[in-house]
Amino acid sequence: MAKRDKNCHFVYKLTRGFPKEEIYALTSQVKRASVSIPSNIAEEFGRQTDKSFNYFLNIIRGSLNKIETQLIIAKELKFISDENLLNEIFYLIEKEGKMINAFSKNLK
Repeated sequence: MAKRDKNCHFVYKLTRGFPKEEIYALTSQVKRASVSIPSNIAEEFGRQTDKSFNYFLNIIRGSLNKIETQLIIAKELKFISDENLLNEIFYLIEKEGKMINAFSKNLK
């Protein structure tokens, strides 16, 4: 069983405060991007080929960038009231990005 992804958990917690009219827009987008990260890791873990793994690392990197951008937009729109949680998510995005870069370098 895959380890629980903190970033995904925190994104879901943070988006609870988004306006209801955003449920099918920004809220849905950021949640789907956060779920795709652990899902892609789990999917690729079963394949275990370097070429395929590197491809998925690029997808995961894109999802991290997408989450970060969407949360910046949400902050600018004043949808976010918990700055501490937002900063924790940004910290995890940075940390996960560094891990992905390290994995990617090891595969080359």
